[in-house]
Amino acid sequence: MIKVIAENGRNPSTSSLFKNNDIIKKYNGVVVYSRGDLLRLIELSDSGVSKKVEVIVIRHGTEKNITVNKGLLGLILTESLENDSGFVKKTLLDEANTTIRKANIRIEKLKKELNQALSKEPSFNDLSAYDLMGIYPNCEIDVLKQNYKKLSLIYHPDRSKSHVMMKIINKAYEETYTEFAV
Repeated sequence: MIKVIAENGRNPSTSSLFKNNDIIKKYNGVVVYSRGDLLRLIELSDSGVSKKVEVIVIRHGTEKNITVNKGLLGLILTESLENDSGFVKKTLLDEANTTIRKANIRIEKLKKELNQALSKEPSFNDLSAYDLMGIYPNCEIDVLKQNYKKLSLIYHPDRSKSHVMMKIINKAYEETYTEFAV
Protein backbone atom coordinates (compact mmCIF):
# COMPACT_ATOMS: atom_id res chain seq x y z
CA MET A 1 0.00 0.00 0.00
CA ILE A 2 1.12 3.55 -0.63
CA LYS A 3 0.71 6.51 1.68
CA VAL A 4 -0.02 9.91 0.12
CA ILE A 5 1.93 12.86 1.47
CA ALA A 6 0.22 16.21 0.95
CA GLU A 7 2.40 18.48 3.05
CA ASN A 8 2.66 22.20 2.32
CA GLY A 9 5.11 22.97 -0.44
CA ARG A 10 5.63 19.34 -1.40
CA ASN A 11 2.96 19.06 -4.07
CA PRO A 12 0.00 21.36 -3.50
CA SER A 13 -2.17 19.88 -6.26
CA THR A 14 -2.35 16.59 -4.35
CA SER A 15 -4.50 18.07 -1.61
CA SER A 16 -7.46 18.56 -3.94
CA LEU A 17 -7.77 14.82 -4.64
CA PHE A 18 -6.09 13.14 -1.70
CA LYS A 19 -5.71 14.01 1.93
CA ASN A 20 -2.51 13.60 3.89
CA ASN A 21 -1.92 9.98 5.02
CA ASP A 22 -4.47 8.51 2.60
CA ILE A 23 -3.45 5.00 1.64
CA ILE A 24 -3.87 3.97 -1.99
CA LYS A 25 -5.14 0.41 -2.01
CA LYS A 26 -6.12 -0.20 -5.64
CA TYR A 27 -5.47 1.62 -8.88
CA ASN A 28 -7.73 0.72 -11.78
CA GLY A 29 -8.73 -2.52 -10.02
CA VAL A 30 -5.16 -3.68 -9.24
CA VAL A 31 -3.78 -3.87 -5.68
CA VAL A 32 -0.75 -1.62 -5.27
CA TYR A 33 2.10 -2.55 -2.90
CA SER A 34 4.81 -0.03 -3.79
CA ARG A 35 5.37 3.37 -5.38
CA GLY A 36 7.06 1.75 -8.39
CA ASP A 37 4.08 -0.55 -8.93
CA LEU A 38 1.70 2.39 -8.93
CA LEU A 39 3.81 4.41 -11.36
CA ARG A 40 3.99 1.42 -13.73
CA LEU A 41 0.20 1.02 -13.52
CA ILE A 42 -0.24 4.72 -14.29
CA GLU A 43 1.97 4.34 -17.38
CA LEU A 44 0.03 1.26 -18.52
CA SER A 45 -3.35 2.90 -18.03
CA ASP A 46 -2.29 5.95 -20.08
CA SER A 47 -2.49 3.75 -23.17
CA GLY A 48 -6.14 2.83 -22.45
CA VAL A 49 -9.27 4.30 -24.03
CA SER A 50 -10.92 5.60 -20.86
CA LYS A 51 -9.83 8.97 -19.51
CA LYS A 52 -11.00 8.25 -15.95
CA VAL A 53 -9.49 5.74 -13.55
CA GLU A 54 -10.98 4.42 -10.31
CA VAL A 55 -8.71 4.57 -7.30
CA ILE A 56 -9.63 2.93 -3.98
CA VAL A 57 -8.24 4.91 -1.06
CA ILE A 58 -8.27 4.07 2.64
CA ARG A 59 -8.96 7.29 4.53
CA HIS A 60 -9.29 7.18 8.32
CA GLY A 61 -9.95 3.42 8.23
CA THR A 62 -12.70 3.46 5.60
CA GLU A 63 -12.42 2.73 1.90
CA LYS A 64 -13.37 5.43 -0.60
CA ASN A 65 -13.64 5.19 -4.36
CA ILE A 66 -12.21 8.18 -6.19
CA THR A 67 -12.46 8.62 -9.95
CA VAL A 68 -9.64 10.70 -11.37
CA ASN A 69 -8.17 11.78 -14.70
CA LYS A 70 -5.31 9.47 -15.69
CA GLY A 71 -2.91 12.16 -16.80
CA LEU A 72 -3.55 14.40 -13.81
CA LEU A 73 -3.03 11.54 -11.39
CA GLY A 74 0.33 10.70 -12.95
CA LEU A 75 1.56 14.28 -12.61
CA ILE A 76 0.26 14.71 -9.07
CA LEU A 77 1.43 11.49 -7.49
CA THR A 78 4.97 11.13 -8.80
CA GLU A 79 6.47 13.23 -6.00
CA SER A 80 3.79 12.83 -3.35
CA LEU A 81 4.06 9.13 -2.58
CA GLU A 82 5.95 7.02 -0.14
CA ASN A 83 5.67 3.34 0.58
CA ASP A 84 3.64 2.66 3.70
CA SER A 85 5.89 -0.16 4.87
CA GLY A 86 3.91 -0.69 8.06
CA PHE A 87 0.73 -1.27 6.10
CA VAL A 88 2.49 -3.54 3.60
CA LYS A 89 4.03 -5.57 6.43
CA LYS A 90 0.63 -5.84 8.10
CA THR A 91 -0.97 -6.97 4.83
CA LEU A 92 1.78 -9.49 4.14
CA LEU A 93 1.57 -10.74 7.72
CA ASP A 94 -2.19 -11.20 7.35
CA GLU A 95 -1.62 -13.17 4.14
CA ALA A 96 0.98 -15.33 5.89
CA ASN A 97 -1.36 -15.97 8.82
CA THR A 98 -4.14 -16.94 6.43
CA THR A 99 -1.80 -19.34 4.65
CA ILE A 100 -0.75 -20.87 7.97
CA ARG A 101 -4.38 -21.30 9.04
CA LYS A 102 -5.21 -23.02 5.75
CA ALA A 103 -2.16 -25.26 6.13
CA ASN A 104 -3.18 -26.20 9.68
CA ILE A 105 -6.68 -27.10 8.50
CA ARG A 106 -5.18 -29.23 5.71
CA ILE A 107 -2.82 -30.92 8.19
CA GLU A 108 -5.75 -31.80 10.46
CA LYS A 109 -7.64 -33.31 7.52
CA LEU A 110 -4.59 -35.33 6.49
CA LYS A 111 -4.10 -36.55 10.07
CA LYS A 112 -7.71 -37.73 10.18
CA GLU A 113 -7.29 -39.51 6.83
CA LEU A 114 -4.07 -41.13 8.03
CA ASN A 115 -5.66 -42.30 11.27
CA GLN A 116 -8.59 -43.75 9.33
CA ALA A 117 -6.24 -45.54 6.95
CA LEU A 118 -4.14 -46.91 9.79
CA SER A 119 -7.20 -48.10 11.69
CA LYS A 120 -8.35 -50.03 8.61
CA GLU A 121 -5.04 -51.88 8.29
CA PRO A 122 -5.29 -55.49 9.39
CA SER A 123 -3.29 -56.26 12.47
CA PHE A 124 -1.23 -59.41 12.81
CA ASN A 125 -3.72 -60.73 15.33
CA ASP A 126 -6.43 -60.68 12.63
CA LEU A 127 -4.36 -62.81 10.24
CA SER A 128 -4.36 -66.58 10.45
CA ALA A 129 -1.19 -68.53 11.13
CA TYR A 130 -1.23 -69.76 7.51
CA ASP A 131 -1.39 -66.19 6.19
CA LEU A 132 1.51 -65.14 8.40
CA MET A 133 3.64 -68.05 7.28
CA GLY A 134 2.64 -67.57 3.63
CA ILE A 135 1.42 -71.14 3.09
CA TYR A 136 -1.76 -73.01 2.22
CA PRO A 137 -3.28 -75.53 4.65
CA ASN A 138 -2.52 -78.48 2.36
CA CYS A 139 1.10 -77.63 1.45
CA GLU A 140 4.14 -79.68 2.44
CA ILE A 141 6.01 -79.23 5.71
CA ASP A 142 9.22 -78.34 3.81
CA VAL A 143 7.53 -75.19 2.43
CA LEU A 144 6.56 -74.23 5.98
CA LYS A 145 10.16 -74.68 7.17
CA GLN A 146 11.56 -72.66 4.23
CA ASN A 147 9.16 -69.79 4.85
CA TYR A 148 9.91 -69.85 8.58
CA LYS A 149 13.64 -69.71 7.84
CA LYS A 150 13.17 -66.71 5.48
CA LEU A 151 10.99 -64.86 7.97
CA SER A 152 13.31 -65.56 10.89
CA LEU A 153 16.29 -64.23 8.91
CA ILE A 154 14.41 -61.01 8.22
CA TYR A 155 12.71 -60.47 11.59
CA HIS A 156 15.25 -61.96 13.99
CA PRO A 157 15.73 -59.64 17.01
CA ASP A 158 19.45 -59.32 16.27
CA ARG A 159 18.64 -57.81 12.87
CA SER A 160 15.36 -55.95 13.24
CA LYS A 161 15.67 -54.89 16.90
CA SER A 162 12.09 -56.02 17.53
CA HIS A 163 11.13 -59.04 19.60
CA VAL A 164 7.42 -58.64 18.91
CA MET A 165 7.47 -59.71 15.27
CA MET A 166 9.63 -62.73 16.00
CA LYS A 167 7.22 -63.83 18.75
CA ILE A 168 4.31 -63.59 16.30
CA ILE A 169 6.22 -65.63 13.69
CA ASN A 170 7.21 -68.28 16.26
CA LYS A 171 3.63 -68.58 17.47
CA ALA A 172 2.33 -68.96 13.89
CA TYR A 173 5.04 -71.54 13.12
CA GLU A 174 4.19 -73.59 16.19
CA GLU A 175 0.46 -73.57 15.35
CA THR A 176 0.98 -74.65 11.75
CA TYR A 177 3.71 -77.17 12.60
CA THR A 178 1.52 -78.93 15.18
CA GLU A 179 -1.28 -79.18 12.59
CA PHE A 180 1.16 -80.82 10.13
CA ALA A 181 2.36 -83.25 12.79
CA VAL A 182 -1.18 -84.47 13.47
